[in-house]
Amino acid sequence: MSITGGGSKRDGGEKKKEDILNIFSVASGHLYERFLRIMMLSVLRHTNTPVKFWFLKNYLSPSFKETISHMAKSYGFQYELVQYKWPRWLHQQTEKQRIIWGYKILFLDVLFPLAVDKIIFVDADQIVRADLKELRDLDLEGAPYGYTPFCDSRKEMDGYRFWKSGYWASHLGQRKYHISALYVVDLKKFRKIAAGDRLRGQYQALSQDPNSLSNLDQDLPNNMIHQVAIKSLPQEWLWCETWCDDASKVTAKTIDLLLLSDSLPEGLESAGVKLEMGLGSMTSITVDFGDGTAISYVNISSIDDGVKHIYNKVGIYQVSATAINHLGFDRVLLYLHVSSSCDPQWSNLLPFLQGGESHCYLKCFSCISDYFRSHPLVFSSNLDELNPGVTEWREDIGRVVKTCIVKVTGISEDQLLVTVLAGLPTTAEVFIVPERRSRDRAMDEKWAHLDQVLSQQIIFGAAIHQ
Repeated sequence: MSITGGGSKRDGGEKKKEDILNIFSVASGHLYERFLRIMMLSVLRHTNTPVKFWFLKNYLSPSFKETISHMAKSYGFQYELVQYKWPRWLHQQTEKQRIIWGYKILFLDVLFPLAVDKIIFVDADQIVRADLKELRDLDLEGAPYGYTPFCDSRKEMDGYRFWKSGYWASHLGQRKYHISALYVVDLKKFRKIAAGDRLRGQYQALSQDPNSLSNLDQDLPNNMIHQVAIKSLPQEWLWCETWCDDASKVTAKTIDLLLLSDSLPEGLESAGVKLEMGLGSMTSITVDFGDGTAISYVNISSIDDGVKHIYNKVGIYQVSATAINHLGFDRVLLYLHVSSSCDPQWSNLLPFLQGGESHCYLKCFSCISDYFRSHPLVFSSNLDELNPGVTEWREDIGRVVKTCIVKVTGISEDQLLVTVLAGLPTTAEVFIVPERRSRDRAMDEKWAHLDQVLSQQIIFGAAIHQ
């Protein structure tokens, strides 16, 4: 089902098929709809080809649906709202963000009319600095779609590139791991080789495991690279500050605003909030907790005491916080692992840094009291020689250390969180969560015992090397 509309600055009456640049994007929430409008203008600004935008209708706000027709008339583009009901037989996603990720990759063969030959997906928070007609007309060399690989040029991120080791290194072989913020799809080729059916079949098999497809829209096509080939686009088609060095930004054709580069197309606001004297009350903050709940604060001073939220069930949530004022906007994104159920009257968020890959991965106890204590751990230097700099290794070491502490101190495993931090030298931090709200002598005794154990520098080396 689709709804079509648009305005055009061209004369009507053309009978032959127009040369139209088809752009697909998704957005959820007023904040991302604002990003989406900026992205649209950046596309229009850099092309003389008529543009038609395709939007997933399911999650657009009523206000966006009402105003998009006026924007189309003003800027001379066409648009269409498309929707597709998630099949009952296909494994269902429950989190809104993962549902949106699914729509980005699972239904490309059925979302668009057969008359659409090629379509380009552009994330809502992308800024385009080149003519996307060039990307559309790029030879995909027989592949059904083309993605940009992750950058390797920012050397300080060496050791954090998860695709260079473990599963992805062995699975990809000499191939590259690709990012899903921008890609071009040859829909005729895509349908001819039944790529949609292949992707849905693999998704159905992998999605039963909650630990698989953590970044669904990105992991799935990379996992299927041997069955559904990916054309690696030239690196300049996508610049991301995390992985790409500053020198490469000069030639970037699109910029990922997730980390908000200050190099935007001429005429657009420079990204990045500037909190000068007196601007706090003029800056709004929007926090999206990743469970369908988002809260906006009209000024920063209203959240001096921090942001609290109750999660009703355990899981991994993508949490974002965006600040906006008249000078621009800034955004941070992280993943929150809620590992226990909550007492609604006694809930708070306490994130602990677990490590970093393409995003920050966090561990969280969601049922905590007003106080907690932490203790840093330092390991002997020979452990650094065994540290490969990957999340899996840090998690394994954390489990060993936690087991040792439980055996030595008698503290309940459920009350302990051991986080091995990324980077060298190898360090960790131990957190203990009280058993109940009121502080009692037993709690103090446990901490005293733990302090004594750690102050005596009990060595975990033997257990770690096992």
